[in-house]
Amino acid sequence: MKATAHNRILPLVRAFGVAALVLGATSAKVSTQEPGGSLAPELSGLGTAHMDVTTDVPKAQAFFDQGLRLLYAFNHEESRRSFREAARLDPSLSMAHWGIA
Repeated sequence: MKATAHNRILPLVRAFGVAALVLGATSAKVSTQEPGGSLAPELSGLGTAHMDVTTDVPKAQAFFDQGLRLLYAFNHEESRRSFREAARLDPSLSMAHWGIA
């Protein structure tokens, strides 16, 4: 059987794919906790999108709104971090858990 460029490259592609999976799995274990115990930084300049949610914790409302704004901006990872922070601040805030999902 004649060796083609495709046959020689395929093992390299597989090796790089496995390496990427291994590195991705390791980097997922890195803590994303901000200094001071927060799971997400407070960001500004994201707009004014707001949805009233049932919470007595103003910071939880602020992080929920931040998560919503980031979700609308298609920044899903940061959005999830903001929703997680809202849920950490008020575990009974069901909409924060909705945002995480």
